[in-house]
Amino acid sequence: KLAQKFNIPFILEVNAALLWGPKRRLNFRPLARYVENNIFKSAGAIIITTDNLRDYVIRKGVDKNKVFEVPDGVDPEKFNQEISGVTIRKKYKLEKKQVVGFVGSLSKRQGISLLLDAAEKCKQQIPDIHFLIVGKGFEEPKLKKLVKNNRLENIVTFTGAVSHNDI
Repeated sequence: KLAQKFNIPFILEVNAALLWGPKRRLNFRPLARYVENNIFKSAGAIIITTDNLRDYVIRKGVDKNKVFEVPDGVDPEKFNQEISGVTIRKKYKLEKKQVVGFVGSLSKRQGISLLLDAAEKCKQQIPDIHFLIVGKGFEEPKLKKLVKNNRLENIVTFTGAVSHNDI
C-alpha cells in the first residue's frame, strides 16, 4: 500500500520463502501461505537468487516476466586464484593450512552447523585443514558452543563481521 500511496514500484527480494525448502515449523501454515501469496502477487517485480526459487514463485501464480534471477556471486577481479591471501593467512596463523571458508550471515538457514559437523570428520583425514567462518548472526553463540563442545577450537576460527572490501 505504501508503494501505491507514494506511486513507487514495489520490488520484492526473496532469498527464502516461508513455505519453500526445508519444512519449517510454522504454527499458522494457512496464514503464512495466504500472506506469502499476496505479497508475491502484489509485487511489481520479484528478485530471487536461484532457479529453484524462481520456479517456486512462478508456481505460486506470479507472472514469469516479473521474476528476475540475480544469483549470489562474486567479483572475479577481487576473488580469484591469483590472489595469494598471504595477509589473511598470517593474521589468522593459517600459513600452512588448507582453508575452508564460509562468508555470510551466521543464521540457521545457512547450514553452518553441517559444515562444522564436516569439520569434525575432516580433521581426522586432513591434518592441516582449518575452517574460517566470516560473518555475524544470531546463530553465532550456538556455533561457537558446538565448536567448543566438539573440541574444534584448533581448526575453526570465527572472524566476526568483516567489511566487504576486506573479504
